[in-house]
Order: sequence, then structure tokens, then C-alpha cells
Amino acid sequence: MTDPAGSPPPQRHDDHPVSNLNRWERSAAAVVGVSMAGLGVLAVFVTESEAGPPVLILISAVFLLIAIQGTAVRRANKESVELERRASPREIVREAKQILATEGPYEAGAFIEGAALVDPKLAQSSVIQDVQASIRDSLSYLSAVKAAIRTVAGHVVGVFDNRGSDDGYDFVLMPKGNARVPMIACVVKYHSLESNHVAQLGANFDTANRMGIPFLIVISSRITPHIQDQFDRISQPDQPVILTSWRDASDNADLLAAIESLR
Repeated sequence: MTDPAGSPPPQRHDDHPVSNLNRWERSAAAVVGVSMAGLGVLAVFVTESEAGPPVLILISAVFLLIAIQGTAVRRANKESVELERRASPREIVREAKQILATEGPYEAGAFIEGAALVDPKLAQSSVIQDVQASIRDSLSYLSAVKAAIRTVAGHVVGVFDNRGSDDGYDFVLMPKGNARVPMIACVVKYHSLESNHVAQLGANFDTANRMGIPFLIVISSRITPHIQDQFDRISQPDQPVILTSWRDASDNADLLAAIESLR
């Protein structure tokens, strides 16, 4: 799918991890650690300083700890050494996929972008590139769904983006004319939904329930009986949740029917 026009909003997840030290960095830390330890032991016999040898041995211990665990030092003093928590590219991808499924492509893209700013080497990882491709596909699908709604239902609703908001939906439909509800919240998901993703979406719906906003969920995959049952459990009389599948123009009639059911 083609990359849609426009760029993600400047949102970021600031608690992202970055990648582990590579083999050469860990090897260098080990060499420095062993060398400093040797100098510390030697200093015990050839110098009269009481402070020098313990400092050298402490420094060697820090470098050896870096080599063993493969993470950078965040803070070190004579009482403790605090190592930075790091994660592999695959762990970053796992978190990005969770964000993509439960929040959206803009948030997932901001997460990956923030991680890459901290550790530029992430951009060279094939698994990172794969998830970036999934994010681009999701953005393209989101644009395609909005275009389809404007085509089939532009006479009854207007489409308004919801970027930069944490309300849990991608855009809203503002019904035109005589409508029972002032707004319809839309969530668009490319690829399939897992049960844990549905549970997280349900939490987003609970937040919006205070305003009695109905939800339209559009997914690109086939709706399985299990997923449909989960959404039926989330749906409430005063806040209906309609799930529909849209892949291309052949599904436009079902998309329009879903919108009409919420007006």
C-alpha cells in the first residue's frame, strides 16, 4: 500500500527502551575492566597511595559488569552501580506492535521514532524496518477507510481527524441533519485483532462511555465469531459498538450500513 500524505503528529512515548551493547562494545568493556583490575593490583605493591588501588579496582568492576550484562552505566559511586535498562530490537518491536493494535499507527510511529533518536542503530534492524512497514500500511489503510466513508456516506456524515488526542479513537463522524447522536467515534485497525487487544479497546470505550459516544470499529481482516462475541459483550444499549470489515470498494455497502445503524 502507498504511504499516505502527511506525517505523524509530534507525539512520543518517552519510556521506550533502547538496544543492548553489541559484541564489540562488550568486548572492549571487558578488556578495559581486566586492564584496570591488573593496574589496581599492581598499584597495591608499587605505590603508597591508599585511595588509588581501590578506585582502579572499582572502575574495573564497573567495566566488567558492563561486559557481562551488556548495558550502559546510568550512575556509579563507591556504594552502588546502576545499569541502564535496555532491550533488544525485538522487544521494542513487541511494544510497538502492542501500541499499534491498542492505540494507533501515529502513536506506534512516534514510539519507534523516539527509540531511533536515542539509538540510531535501531534503524538498521530488519525487525524494526518490518514494523515500520506495518505502521505505513496501517496509515494507508486508515486513509483509505476515511476516503471510503466520504464516498459512500459523505451526504450523511463529515469526517474529522482526532490526532494528538488520547481518547482512544482515530477520527470522528459528525452526522448531518436529524441524528439521534451528535458524534460517532471511529477506530480503524489494519490486520487482525487479538483478544488482549479487544480488551484494551474496551477500556478505551469505557473512558468515552461517560459521554455516551457510539463506536464504529473498522478492521481489514475477516471478523471471526470469537472477536464478534467479544465486541458484543463490550457494546451497551446507551453506547453501541459496531464492528465491520472493510477491504476495498466491494465492502462499501456494509460500511454504509454500519454507519446508518449508529445514526
